[in-house]
Amino acid sequence: MIRELGSWYEFLMSTAAMGYLEEAYHNVEVLYENTTVYPTKDKIFRAFKECDFKNVSTVIIGQDVYPGVYKGSPSACGLCFATENGYMNPSLRIITKELVNCGYIDAIDSVHMHRRLTKLPQQGVLMLNAALTVEAGKAGSHLKVWRAFIECLITQLSKAKPDLVYLLMGKEAQQLNKFIISGNIIETVHPMVDVYSGKNNFVGSKCFVEINKILEKENKTPIIYR
Repeated sequence: MIRELGSWYEFLMSTAAMGYLEEAYHNVEVLYENTTVYPTKDKIFRAFKECDFKNVSTVIIGQDVYPGVYKGSPSACGLCFATENGYMNPSLRIITKELVNCGYIDAIDSVHMHRRLTKLPQQGVLMLNAALTVEAGKAGSHLKVWRAFIECLITQLSKAKPDLVYLLMGKEAQQLNKFIISGNIIETVHPMVDVYSGKNNFVGSKCFVEINKILEKENKTPIIYR
């Protein structure tokens, strides 16, 4: 587990978050032995491993890990909203629609968006969910397992880096608002709201534009989605 935390290890070890992480991971190991859990165990901490702690500028938090599979492969890949199995999850389609709406990608390129999201951690984007794992086919099943760790992580991170941008997508993510001691907070509905309602609630939010406006204002490099 420790090696999967990459550059975040020393920071987490200096906070109470590591204790909560160890407890959560112990509980999840038992769940992996007795149920089908996504993502694969080697990708649980991918968000940390691929986003350098020193360079993090933005934290995107979704509600839950994708609980389904496509052509035999899990959609969950360890990065919120991204997939690597070729499936454009409905949430991802709505996110892509908003990125087109913001002018960050062309409609013709949107089919490849699932791959592009996996490049965001290299730009300093920590791509989390309110839970880092899920039981197959049971959305929200591990939220309680990870809650203490995620809450403590957000508190300690916002203390250590008070100028980060947080995009909280959906009710579970928005509940973390009160744990952000200092930072720039953007809240949106979950992209699936647009799917269920048939209306543009997430699309048109300009949340990705707002992130880059804040980064530019603070003389940081804006996120490139192409």
